[in-house]
Formats: sequence, structure tokens, C-alpha cells
Amino acid sequence: MQDAALTNNQECLLLEIDEEVFWGLGLELVDEHAAEGGSATVYKTRVVEPRSPFGTAGELFAIKKYKAAILAVEGQKDRILQEAQLGTAVRHARFVKSLGIVHSDADVVLMAMEWIDGKQLNVWNSEPGEVRSWEVLRHISLEILSAIEALHGQKILHRDIKSENIIIDADGNPKLMDLGIAEKASEDAVTMHTQMKDFIGSIRFSAPQFVRGEKYDFADDVYSFGAVLFELFTGSRIYDEVERKTLLTAEILRRPPSVPELRKDVPVSMRTLLEGMLHPERERRPSLAEIRATLEQPDGAEYVKREIERQGEEKRGFVVIAVEGFSGSVYGDLRGRSVDVESIWAVVRKGGSVSVPSLGGIKVGRERWICYVKLKHVSQGVGHFVVVKRRWHKPPDLQTVFKYSGTYEYEEENTSLATAGDLIVEMHQG
Repeated sequence: MQDAALTNNQECLLLEIDEEVFWGLGLELVDEHAAEGGSATVYKTRVVEPRSPFGTAGELFAIKKYKAAILAVEGQKDRILQEAQLGTAVRHARFVKSLGIVHSDADVVLMAMEWIDGKQLNVWNSEPGEVRSWEVLRHISLEILSAIEALHGQKILHRDIKSENIIIDADGNPKLMDLGIAEKASEDAVTMHTQMKDFIGSIRFSAPQFVRGEKYDFADDVYSFGAVLFELFTGSRIYDEVERKTLLTAEILRRPPSVPELRKDVPVSMRTLLEGMLHPERERRPSLAEIRATLEQPDGAEYVKREIERQGEEKRGFVVIAVEGFSGSVYGDLRGRSVDVESIWAVVRKGGSVSVPSLGGIKVGRERWICYVKLKHVSQGVGHFVVVKRRWHKPPDLQTVFKYSGTYEYEEENTSLATAGDLIVEMHQG
């Protein structure tokens, strides 16, 4: 009998997951704890039964056994079923293939996946003495991206992209895995809409929106992918300077991560890409197509050019998001920055460009001065400014002067009031 061929050690291991169930699958145990996660233990197994549904004798498979504490959580079995359904729907060379649930009863739920001989990306990336060239890092980045593109192409949100969920195989290729909290981006009943309170994964890779409990978005997968690239391109973990895990949530909500020095040979444009992918605002994160174009052509990537300009503007000041009436109430998104009340700022508007001789003829964007504004108060990160001096395209009549209490100056050139999209900049820079 097959049982007689087991060593005493193997017998002990098999008893932990129910020997009869295990042998019913035509498998033998090779490694009891090949991997351990928050929700499951992964066993390395080998096909020994010729009639096994898994494949030919000697073929290796990973069996994921969910922990009893997880199965006891209300609705968790439904989530596992969803993971199995989504996993079997994804067929991509850079995604670990799932065979679905192979056993389920009140106490034991087993899911089968292809076995990958390799190392988790966080382990591979931190091996001492190993120098990772830019070409190797770019190859891995693009291959992970292709797996995410495949998921998003099927309207699947991964929701747990992190370096621990990426395996580097023996050929140096990455494989994305674990759809444990993935969701279909629709109102279909299969979607569980897991909340942050249900999250078992690493918060370090989570976008601020997910941490705040907002509905998950494709841009949040981009953020998590950015945290993975952060590790690849710098050799450090995102928010590595935050030593206490209990402070991590507050830091994610308070500020974007600081990008340290890049690894040798990593193009400087990757810093701009990381800052964009990890931007706290979803609409500011690049699309997957923009990420691919930037990785494939780091020098001269259109996304990087645009992002450098936008980041430069953000460092100077704030974007006008609304203007209220002729009286001159101007609202700016302060993006978490601390600004002194009663401070004076200038509102400027871009328009055309000018060639600068001292810069070798490089064209620099021109800015028109619109008005001066004073910050009166801040509410929920939005600054309320009032106009204290503005340009006029013609002398105002007395009735207008009485309505507007600020000073004015006469300008021949046509101008207009502040509008959404203008930039509020510090006086010494405006």
C-alpha cells in the first residue's frame, strides 16, 4: 500500500491535514510548511497516483490549506470560493495558475495551485551580496505589470499586490499570486467588497483610500504596485523609517512616502514614476499604459515630463479648485500642507512659453499674474483665500469699487478673474 511507503515523519505531517483526504487526491506530502501566511499554510506536494486529476506522477503542486480561525469567520468560505473562481479564470504566464478548491468540508478547505520553485520577491530583492542590474529590475517590473494588465483587462482588482505575493522563479521571472481578497469590479453577487477591517494582508502596501475604508479602485492596485517597485528600485521598504507598526496607518494617511536614493544604474526618471504611482490622490497616479511606456523608455517618457511639471507646481503652491463670485473667494487644495493664516499669495496662470538665452534657448512656461490673495481659514485641507489685489483690464466704475474693498491697479493687457486650474504660489516665487 502507498501508506507503507511513508516515513514516520511523513505520517506525522499527513495526520495534520487528514491523511485519508490527502491520499484521496493522489498526492504525497513533500514539505509541510512550504509557506505560511495570515490566512493559510501552503504544502508542497507530489503526484503519486497515476489516475490523479492533477497530472502525471512526479509533478509538483502547492496545496493551500486555510486556517481554522479563518474558516470560522462569517462569510470567509464565500470569499475563498470567490478566490477560487477568479483564480481559475486568470490564465497568464506571469500569474500562478490555480486549479480551484479540491476539497471542502466543515473543518478542511484545500485549494490547489501550480508549484513554483523560487523565492518571494522581498527575499530575492534583499539577498546580501547580490547586485541587481537595471535591466534585470526592469524585466521583473514589466513582467509583473503584464500580470496586472491581465487582471485589470478582466475587470479584476487584486487588492493585495505586495512583494510577498510575487515569486521569482528559477529562470528569473516573476509570478503574481494570491487572489485571497481580489474582487470583480462590478455589482455582481460574486464580489464581496472586503473592507479594511477584514484585511489580513500587509497595510504597508495599501493606498490611503483603502486604509480610510473607501471602495477599492484600479488606481489603488497601481499604488500597491508602486510600493513593490519602490522596493525594487531603492532596496528599501516603503515607509521603512516608521519603526513602530502601530504608527504606520497614521503615516500613510498623513503623507506620501519619501523616496530614498535609487539603486545604482536605476534611471533618475524612476523617482518621478514612483512619486506618481504613490501619489495620495488617485487621479494623479499613472495608468498602466503610462507605467509601461515609462519603464520601456525611461529617458524622454511623456508621463515623466508631465509629472515633473506638475510636481514642480505642487511644490510651489496649490491648485485653485473653485472660485466664488466676483468678490474674490478663491479655494485651493492645500494637500495636507501647513500654511499660515493671513499669509499673502499670488495667483498665476500659465500661458505660452518663452525661450531663455541663459538656459541655451530652452523654452520655459510663461505665467501671467492674476491677483494677490490672503488665506483666511482652512477646512478639511481646503484653504479659503480672499483677493486683496487684482488686475483690471479697464478702470473700474465707482459702483464696482464699492463692492470690492481691495486695492486695484490699472493694466492695459486683457486679464480675467482667478479660475479653477490657476496656481496659488508663494509671493517670493510668484
